[in-house]
Amino acid sequence: IPHTKKPLNITYKPTAEEVKKNLSRYKTGEEIDVANLAFGATMVRASNEHYGPAIQVISPFRPMNMFDGLESARSRKPGHSEEVVIRLAKPSQLTKVEMDFSYFVNNNPLYVSVEGFNGKEWVNLVKKTKVKAFAGNGKAFTILSPEIISELRAVTYPDGGMNRLRAYAKV
Repeated sequence: IPHTKKPLNITYKPTAEEVKKNLSRYKTGEEIDVANLAFGATMVRASNEHYGPAIQVISPFRPMNMFDGLESARSRKPGHSEEVVIRLAKPSQLTKVEMDFSYFVNNNPLYVSVEGFNGKEWVNLVKKTKVKAFAGNGKAFTILSPEIISELRAVTYPDGGMNRLRAYAKV
């Protein structure tokens, strides 16, 4: 298999000490991205990693290209969807979820939804919403749920690419 001469993404595997140091930079009450690898978030699973590893979605770095994110293989089956599940850095009451489609100009999802796991069940945080118009950009959703969420499940319909997923909460 041929290899590129330039990296397609920045590989990042923080140590527990580095995560602690990253978190120490923020004061109580400040908002941070609890779905960020730099703060201790982890990838639980992805339904389809056809074009690259799903962990890139929680990278702390800005995406570099179309290969620096999650893109699933295309499906023509009616009702098809793909999902990614992220364990947050710490259980939190979320204020906002952002999806970055920077390099998916013609290949971002048609619709997305976001659910959060509250320790007992999955609760709807973002109802199924059309995002095709945000190709090459991002889409932010305000979260009004009072639930304390430990995991996020982002679902794309029918499929498509996403460079980053951010979930904000107060420290």
